[in-house]
Amino acid sequence: GRRFPRYASARSIKSALFHHHCINVSSRTVNRDLHASDFVSRVRRPVPTRDASDREKRQAFCDKWLKKSSTYDFYFSDECWLTCIETTGRTMWVPRGQAPLPIEKKCRYNVGSVMIWACIGRGFRSPLIFFPRTSEDDDGIVRKGWSLNGPAYIKRCLSRVVSHLQKPNVIFVQDGARAHFNRQVLGYLSKKGVRYLTDWPSSSPDLNMIELIWSLLKSKIGQRC
Repeated sequence: GRRFPRYASARSIKSALFHHHCINVSSRTVNRDLHASDFVSRVRRPVPTRDASDREKRQAFCDKWLKKSSTYDFYFSDECWLTCIETTGRTMWVPRGQAPLPIEKKCRYNVGSVMIWACIGRGFRSPLIFFPRTSEDDDGIVRKGWSLNGPAYIKRCLSRVVSHLQKPNVIFVQDGARAHFNRQVLGYLSKKGVRYLTDWPSSSPDLNMIELIWSLLKSKIGQRC
């Protein structure tokens, strides 16, 4: 009979106090008051495991690009599936001795869902791109579910932001999905003079800063649904 609380993190409580009651306090103050009320913050998410080779590749990637972080601005991009049953926050404040609610299992099948794409950088955010659910043939007849490929990625996403990616100090970041690194896409980026990463380590969504935006968005949707 328990429900995930609308304000389950110190940050969300701080924001709610300000927007609803004009009370401006720090997250540290919220944490202190919660601890004084005998509440504790518990992590709900499981910890992914990686073998040693994956960790070594990730470390080498980070060491290489961290040295260049003061020279370049990195523009991060990615797709994201959103549903009406999104997972809520990773942490949850509970009374001492009470276990947090288990993290929900997400499923984008048999429920309303939508695929989106965006790109963010220093002082920049792209339009939010919504992808269609189905594809049609030349006669306008729906034939099958829509899937992202190279030409669609260029037309719907890259063409909307390429003027911002052409700056000499910008490096475009995307993961190694097939639609991102096929011949048409790489040819398009090279033709437009866009500098992009080619050595993205596998199984590393946490290195893409836009994942923080997706996590916040999904948490907000999960709390509303």
